[in-house]
Amino acid sequence: MSNSSNKTPVYGLNQWELTDKPKMEDFNYDNNQLELALNGLAETAEDNLQAIALNEAAIAENRTAIAQMQANQGQEATSFSIPTASWSPSTTYPDYPYEATISVPGALPGNNCLVIA
Repeated sequence: MSNSSNKTPVYGLNQWELTDKPKMEDFNYDNNQLELALNGLAETAEDNLQAIALNEAAIAENRTAIAQMQANQGQEATSFSIPTASWSPSTTYPDYPYEATISVPGALPGNNCLVIA
């Protein structure tokens, strides 16, 4: 059992008063809690970096698809696919020749969208 009179509200780290008698296990407990919290932050940061990389790759692929569509303006609309989007003649928005639903593998939830061009 801890010898500190108080604990921090989030991680439960020891907070001593002048009358408390700290023990080595109190410090070891605190260090373990900090280690777990920092490791969780590092894993979250790595996951976010991977999602950003996937999103950037998808953006580049979608820019290529948009350039292809712009080059084909005035021609009959046809469907085509790239790894993260499936483009087809627009049925939802008559003023736009193409629409696509884009999903990014490994992206954060909710990062799918409808794109019109």
